[in-house]
Amino acid sequence: MKKCVICLLFVTMLLPLCQAQDRKSCNEKNRPSITELVDDLTPAQKKKLEKIATTNKAKIDVLKEEQAKVRDSIQSYMNLKTDNTEAVNRLIDREMQLKAEIRKLKYSNKVQIDKILTDEQFQALQKKFSKEREKCKKH
Repeated sequence: MKKCVICLLFVTMLLPLCQAQDRKSCNEKNRPSITELVDDLTPAQKKKLEKIATTNKAKIDVLKEEQAKVRDSIQSYMNLKTDNTEAVNRLIDREMQLKAEIRKLKYSNKVQIDKILTDEQFQALQKKFSKEREKCKKH
């Protein structure tokens, strides 16, 4: 009986850790690269895809850093009692501008990647993305 209770406690403690690990794979930082997801890439395709990834990732990372700083500034103003509507509105506008720039870069990446992949590779990739999205929705 003691063994069963200990096993039950162990399982209940381990389950949240496993779920957290699954959620971790849904995080953008932990996603595999396209070159890891598409099986039959030619060396030329791999080279082009890696170039797109490294070039645009650096740009996106810079924008995300700035976006985080703007968000922190907004939060600083939120913690004050004084009315800083004008400053906060400017920061909110900047945050939205950065978000738009990031989304445009991500879409540009997608368009460039789509041009490199064959129709069959694209379809296979979409299936893998669908499975990942479904898995992430469950968490």
